[in-house]
Amino acid sequence: MTFPIISGPAERVFGVHRISPAATEMEVRARTRHWAEGGVGDAPVGVLGVPVDNATGYAVIAGAPPGHWSVTTELSLDVFGPIPTEGSDLVVSAALVHSNASTGFSEGEVVDAQGRTVARIRQRGLFVAGYPGQATSAAVPSAGPDPVDLGAFFGVVSNGSREPGAAEVDVTADLINPMRNLHGGVGLCLVEWMARESLQAVNGDGLRTTSIHVAYLRPVPLGATVRVATEVLHCGRSFGLVQVTVSLKNGKPVLVGRVTGGAA
Repeated sequence: MTFPIISGPAERVFGVHRISPAATEMEVRARTRHWAEGGVGDAPVGVLGVPVDNATGYAVIAGAPPGHWSVTTELSLDVFGPIPTEGSDLVVSAALVHSNASTGFSEGEVVDAQGRTVARIRQRGLFVAGYPGQATSAAVPSAGPDPVDLGAFFGVVSNGSREPGAAEVDVTADLINPMRNLHGGVGLCLVEWMARESLQAVNGDGLRTTSIHVAYLRPVPLGATVRVATEVLHCGRSFGLVQVTVSLKNGKPVLVGRVTGGAA
């Protein structure tokens, strides 16, 4: 594996402190932490987005033609258990499953400190020529121990001044990937956060996110503003389904996600 390892502010916020090849896989270690929007001893599932995008994305890049990078076109998680918050490491590993001259596909899992599988993960990526930015050390300093408020991170006011599941977000330097576009893992976190908020507005805390699938339709550059809209397709006592559409101000969609919730 000869491609560079590149990290930025999003990795630090979401606890990523090591990105490295491990035999035939890519391995990412992310330190768990408290989140303002989480429950007791549990974090929002969307906070897995950045380490999962890192692991599955680099696994796809391993199958790219020489001198090529990859951009995420689809990212998915199937969740089996709560996301810890006590400061232990999650180990996110992924391996290349298939690639051709233009695309790649990877799969993997998220495992907690007790060896339990927290989620299964997968990504499709599209190869692009050239490497972005500058390589950094594989050791990435993580953010401090204080709880992170996702609303503040996204610059969204979480109060009665807006409708649940609707928001306007500016793509700042904290939210981008090495290509200076909205980070795929940050986009997944935004989708899950908005979907969960919509389900909670209908069903309180009765449903926990069980799966997320996000399709990335076009890049969102640094400085852009996006609008998030959610549609609750179903919300019962034991199952919910939400579609989330993230669009530019001109109405063009950039991300479309579907999030399911199951009985907590």
